[in-house]
Amino acid sequence: MSDDRTSVPFSTDSPHDPELPEGVELYDSYAEMAIANGVDPDDPALIGPAPPNPADAVPLADFADEEAGEDPSPGG
Repeated sequence: MSDDRTSVPFSTDSPHDPELPEGVELYDSYAEMAIANGVDPDDPALIGPAPPNPADAVPLADFADEEAGEDPSPGG
């Protein structure tokens, strides 16, 4: 059962959207907001996490073998 206090639908075209006070801006990202507030655009904190390395991926078949009781490690 949903709680009415937490199931309010979000609408971008509602006539009841809150109005921002004068001089308050919204940004498309935290990085944009940080830069607008003086953070160096080259700050490593704004880059985000490194993309995953495909060499670190574990094939799904290895997990199926493990469930079947087989050792998924190389040579196992």
